[in-house]
Amino acid sequence: MKGCGDNCKDRLIVCTDRHNFNNCVMGKKSLKGNIYQTDGGYGWIVVACTFFIGFIIDGLAYSFGTLLVELLVQFKQDRASTVVIGSILTGVMYLIGPLAGALSDIYGCRIIVFCGAVISSVGFVISSFATSVLYLYFSYGLLGGIGFGFMFLPAGVCVIQHFTERRALANGIAVCGSGVGMFVMNHLSRYMLDHYGWRGTVLLFAGISLQGTALGLLLLPPLPKMKVVDPMLCDTPEIFVVEGKQSNNKRRRSEDTELKVFNINDTLDTNVQLSRYETQVDKVFFDKKGNSVKKVLARVFSSKLLTHGGFLLFLLANFAVHLAFTIPFNLLPDQAVENGMTKHEASWLISSIGITNTISRIILGWLADRSCVNRMVMLDIVIFLAGIITGLSPLLTTFGTKLIYPCLYGMMIGGYVTLCPVVLADLFGTEMIAQSFGMWLFACGLAGTISSPIGGLIYDTTKNYDITFVIAGAEFLIAGLLFLCSTCVTRNKKVK
Repeated sequence: MKGCGDNCKDRLIVCTDRHNFNNCVMGKKSLKGNIYQTDGGYGWIVVACTFFIGFIIDGLAYSFGTLLVELLVQFKQDRASTVVIGSILTGVMYLIGPLAGALSDIYGCRIIVFCGAVISSVGFVISSFATSVLYLYFSYGLLGGIGFGFMFLPAGVCVIQHFTERRALANGIAVCGSGVGMFVMNHLSRYMLDHYGWRGTVLLFAGISLQGTALGLLLLPPLPKMKVVDPMLCDTPEIFVVEGKQSNNKRRRSEDTELKVFNINDTLDTNVQLSRYETQVDKVFFDKKGNSVKKVLARVFSSKLLTHGGFLLFLLANFAVHLAFTIPFNLLPDQAVENGMTKHEASWLISSIGITNTISRIILGWLADRSCVNRMVMLDIVIFLAGIITGLSPLLTTFGTKLIYPCLYGMMIGGYVTLCPVVLADLFGTEMIAQSFGMWLFACGLAGTISSPIGGLIYDTTKNYDITFVIAGAEFLIAGLLFLCSTCVTRNKKVK
């Protein structure tokens, strides 16, 4: 952009209409009052919306253990077959992450979360008429998982985009919705099951998930700070939003310049800017026809990350974590009933995970923002501790002692959920958070789909849950070692 001088530094907009510059100025003025600032302002509204979206998603997903006890009685199937329903839901919720990111990139976070809430609600309505476990695989598991997946990733990415200095704290508060949802929904599910039966309970789940439509519409992304430059100062036919160094390239970016290019015929309409800037974290060029799904999927499954040894180890570590992650949520209530505890005591065990989960997300999120704290070391510590307490949990057989395990487990898992997205940004860059976040969820989904069925199969074979929990503890320990290896590799090889 020859001749721009200081106007081409920092961030700016160049008008393409040389004969109607006032329209560009008016377009720029129309953006005033919309979202620019990070680490505050509207970002806290996004945090609040993400909190309640997490409340709905994880509250319903991780109360399946309470519902499982009733489904075992209703359909009289073995545990390995019945627990697959919940595993499909949580697995698909994560597996759909990359696609959710791609669609959010095209249509915006708001519409994708809205559609996800509708899909999950329809799935639960259909589930209330189920006549078999196989029926519930499709309605409760597949449709519910797709809907939750479309809600989960866009909300999480939106929070990361709005915060920099207080990112861990904001993410910790946002994901607290999960812990609160686990606590509330397990007790609420038990109450609904006692009064309305499992069919009425699932129908009420549909109404709860539908509330995500209103929350999704509030997930507005941050906009770049903009300055309007008279087109007569710059010899360029396009609109540029430039970040960082000055560029000497008229139509494409130079190797050392980061820029985002918007459609040359677009006005500075707020909706256009919001929908297109929502997940543009990978230095993308937009043409007049916009991006195809194929191009967006190519960005989400970034070749830069998939050829990075540290990132592959990070994915493998998370795969190992999620082989064990859902075991307590889905199987702990049934284990408690098998050990002679009441159904209400069993629901309290899962609720206890939610209570300590919530507390740890806030505390560890605040602690992770301290300059003296190494977030990756924190992540390793909580994973190792989760493995130790899970492996030793079979030694606790009464309700009073058993309650210790979910409380400690909730603290460790709360730290994991809070720290993992932040560590992704630290290790592999915020400009690639959509890609790394999506692939992280995909790896988690692969493991989550098979973890609980394997645990149920072990029980059907041994008639005892002890081996299942010991194996889950070992998986956490293996994951901790893989996280350490990922950190070492990443320090020596940065993503380029």
